Amino acid sequence: ALRLVVDNMDDNNPDDIAYAFSHSGYAPLSVRLIHHAIKGQWPLMEDVMKNLPGPHQEVIQMVDEQGMPVERPEPHTTA
Repeated sequence: ALRLVVDNMDDNNPDDIAYAFSHSGYAPLSVRLIHHAIKGQWPLMEDVMKNLPGPHQEVIQMVDEQGMPVERPEPHTTA
């Protein structure tokens, strides 16, 4: 689901972040995770994150009354 390697890339009309990485058709895992988070697809990544080694924690960044970032960890952490 993360499409780390994209086989059929159109050099004339690139529509995937993998194009930016030396035109190799490869997008690093970190880039794909950020891509899904930005597109609002983070809940779909829950199963993917469970398969990665090590613990992970979801953090939602909020802003205070002055517009300054405030981080609030979600109640679930997996090991």
